[in-house]
Amino acid sequence: MILLTRDDPERGLWVIAVFGAGLVGSGIASALATSRAFEARARPVDWRSPSHREADLARIGAELRLLLGSRSDVVLRTVWAAGRTGLASRERECAEELEGFQGVARLAQGLAREHPAARHGLLLVSSVGGVFEGQRIVGSRSTPSPRRPYGRLKLRQEALLGEAGDVLVGRIVRLTSVYGYIRPRRRLGLVPTLIHNGIRQAKTRIVGRMDTLRDFVWIGDVSRHLSGVLQDEAGWDRPPVLTLGSGKPSSLAEIHRVVEQTLGRRIYVSYSLDPANEADVSIDAAALPAGWLASDLRSNVQRIYRDALSRGVPPTASRADPGAAGRAA
Repeated sequence: MILLTRDDPERGLWVIAVFGAGLVGSGIASALATSRAFEARARPVDWRSPSHREADLARIGAELRLLLGSRSDVVLRTVWAAGRTGLASRERECAEELEGFQGVARLAQGLAREHPAARHGLLLVSSVGGVFEGQRIVGSRSTPSPRRPYGRLKLRQEALLGEAGDVLVGRIVRLTSVYGYIRPRRRLGLVPTLIHNGIRQAKTRIVGRMDTLRDFVWIGDVSRHLSGVLQDEAGWDRPPVLTLGSGKPSSLAEIHRVVEQTLGRRIYVSYSLDPANEADVSIDAAALPAGWLASDLRSNVQRIYRDALSRGVPPTASRADPGAAGRAA
């Protein structure tokens, strides 16, 4: 968990508690620290042990209560970007993750009841691919139709957030397949995996067809936009669900080709024709929010490649699943 604070004489005390220090959570925290000079501090949460998790959340709750005190000029935003589940996860893994989210939601609700003078909000990072798996041109009128435990988990989290609306404002952010830089001990999505293994001249196994469509979105774009959403002083009176993606579906073959052109050589890929992961997922560009800007895939592939060369590529081979949404750890 990353706790960010900023005490401004004009804007009051802002406290943003980001649960999840993986790709999305750390990206949001970094964007906040850069844009408004928030002070960031890490707080451990053991998600694997229910008793340890509850103890860690209790300590975080005590710290937040001290920060809020009796002040009335406080904004507290809680962000759920945690979890290790994905489209391939099983019921038990998803059930455990749901318990973690419920613990954080209870904490946010309790603080809202105890400190009604403060402005409270809970932002949930959800998944387009999980909630709308197999649908093309997902838009505002699309009906959620999860096919797997992961999608049902995200939909249940969204419902729980709606039930908490009596004491705090909730926002849901549905992301397409998020990709970012190659980093040790961080789960990689399709795009950085192809680059990583391409540099190493190792084979990448892709689950899906060459013509399977996915919408890929750059972590820098997501982080920058959500940083702005979290700092919205007017409150969260806008539509409760945001969809963020590039608005341009790309086939797995297109991603394969862009990476090869960037590296300047052939890369080794094998496609698994597992029907469980061959369904397309794309979004309607008209569903993207005002002010949203998505950067170019080819430019971002070049950016990841240059960064990997400058840092040195970790030696572990990776397996790519195009259904993975690059979720936060």
